[in-house]
Amino acid sequence: NLPITLIGLGSGLSFEFDGPSHHGVGDIGIMRMLPEMTIYNPASPPAAEASVQMAYDSDSPVCIRLDKGQLAPLYISDTNFHEGLGLLREGDDLCIVSTGTMVHRALEVSETLAGHSINVAVVDLYRLKPVNEALLLKYLLPFTKVVSLEDNSIVGGLGSILSEILLDNQQAVKLKRIALRDEQCLRYGKKEWLHETYRIDVPSIVKQIQEWYSVE
Repeated sequence: NLPITLIGLGSGLSFEFDGPSHHGVGDIGIMRMLPEMTIYNPASPPAAEASVQMAYDSDSPVCIRLDKGQLAPLYISDTNFHEGLGLLREGDDLCIVSTGTMVHRALEVSETLAGHSINVAVVDLYRLKPVNEALLLKYLLPFTKVVSLEDNSIVGGLGSILSEILLDNQQAVKLKRIALRDEQCLRYGKKEWLHETYRIDVPSIVKQIQEWYSVE
């Protein structure tokens, strides 16, 4: 329980051609198992800056998960990042909860689905542990269908977090988990190609959500 900060640089498949030795696709589940650990997965520069400050102020271990690329700000400068999550887009039909760089993908998907008459809310869960359950449930409970979207293994990551919270709070919300399959990620190449291969690119996500959403 020492105040040590771990920086996980190159989350998901962002190391591209460096291949399976560098793919960061199982770290969320591993870090979540450590009882004292706080986990930040910022999706933007303001959130990353706030995560560093909160880690510095913490007297317990912290893990900050960072993508390699440059990302759009998403937030205004005076956002209160101590809340652990933020509602980036309002919607009526379903809600996508995402984290890290995939939040930008979630916003792209929501724009595409709006063209198909599916109004999608987007929540950015930038603190994966501990989760602000009260605020998260406030955003989720108006919906009967929720999607988790991540560039991490489907085992132990964001989808698992949402499953546990909804079950523990006895909420009958249908959850669609979109993540990397439970298998070794042995391929390497451009990030866009890897996302297409593992079906976490925009067209693949849109298709998965449309097919799932249309089923009552």
